[in-house]
Amino acid sequence: MQDGGRRLIRGARLWDGTARPPTFHGAVLIEGNRIRATGTAADFESIATEVPVDDFPGATIMPGLVDAHTHLVGFGDGRPGDALSDVAPELLLLNAARNVRNHLHAGVTTLRDLGTPGTIAFRLRDAARQGIVESPRLVLAGRPITITGGHLWYFGQEADGVDSVRQAVRQVVKEGADVVKIIATGGSTRTSYPYRAAFTPAEVQAAVDEAHRFGKPTAAHCVSNIGMTNALDAGVETIVHAVFKEPDGTDHFDDAIAMRLASSGAWVDYTVAQGAIRLRHLESVEAGGTPLSHAERAEVDSLIAYRAVRGDHHARLRSMGARFVMGSDSSWMWYPMGRFCEEIIESVIWGLPVLDALRGGTSWAAEVLGIQNEAGSLVPGLVADVLVVGGDPTRDPTALRDVQAVYQSGRRVVGAGTGPRQDPVDEAHP
Repeated sequence: MQDGGRRLIRGARLWDGTARPPTFHGAVLIEGNRIRATGTAADFESIATEVPVDDFPGATIMPGLVDAHTHLVGFGDGRPGDALSDVAPELLLLNAARNVRNHLHAGVTTLRDLGTPGTIAFRLRDAARQGIVESPRLVLAGRPITITGGHLWYFGQEADGVDSVRQAVRQVVKEGADVVKIIATGGSTRTSYPYRAAFTPAEVQAAVDEAHRFGKPTAAHCVSNIGMTNALDAGVETIVHAVFKEPDGTDHFDDAIAMRLASSGAWVDYTVAQGAIRLRHLESVEAGGTPLSHAERAEVDSLIAYRAVRGDHHARLRSMGARFVMGSDSSWMWYPMGRFCEEIIESVIWGLPVLDALRGGTSWAAEVLGIQNEAGSLVPGLVADVLVVGGDPTRDPTALRDVQAVYQSGRRVVGAGTGPRQDPVDEAHP
């Protein structure tokens, strides 16, 4: 709110991003770009005639969503990551601008990008800060650190050997990285070896040590047991994917690694919705009367089998006390940006308690990003990032699909009567 004025938002209920249940007939008072107070509508009855009021009957007022894992430049149309290497950087930047707007309009007021080519992400953030691009608050890794020919090598930061890894970390920090992304195993990149360790343990340790020396947290791409072991040994804060596989690709839930995930304090970004979105699309095509090709039929069978194994591992991790954070991995493969709520919804389907899933996409995600004292909860003094959705997401998370309004730093950016952004984003991180 440019004038530094006040605004009252009222709804059927208010959930503040904590373990507490919603407050019925809830309200939040915004002053400038901050939350002044929260409570019931009755608590603000004396000023309701003095300030602008936005009423949302039947809706829930909650914190803006925080997506802990995105890739800003992807198209979400099924094309593999390798294909991005053939797209001009200028086009990737324009697509990233479209992606962040879609995320914002779906209720995501803060996101963490964990890998983009070159300096595209930083130029996008510059544009957002200047009011050129409508965007969530951006916490950025820039180029991920990978081995020569490793997963995401085409994003531009290959490194081999301890000294080279240290230099690579220094380079991305110089460019503006808020977090250092480490590619601990292979992945979908054609030239990588998916389930083998990429870096040596000493190289992973060097990356983490160097990041921490600059006060930067780390996240590691891990799709095998050895990758998770190396990352945990080095003190990585976020384990991305957490796939329990041996180097030959066989599934093996390692209890010792799982216990370390639960006891180390690391956060697990399990990325559950990617396969679900693709599976539902193929099933809907078939249900609509269009026969699937042989390859598509095989893909359906593979996705069902994959989900069964991953679901079992997810349940075991939950029982051991692992801490889950919601990170979509969009816009990778079939997961376009603007659908982050599916990560929360799918996590609940997999067995995560609703409030845990919601906190994993709001207050806990803010903690992972290091901005819990600025965003992620509806607490007086924090930045006024507010999402209003129809229904009650604390009972039915599909309510997150019904976005009625989005407020970022106190300004209504989505909803009736909102127009293009004119004021720069108030950054809630250094």
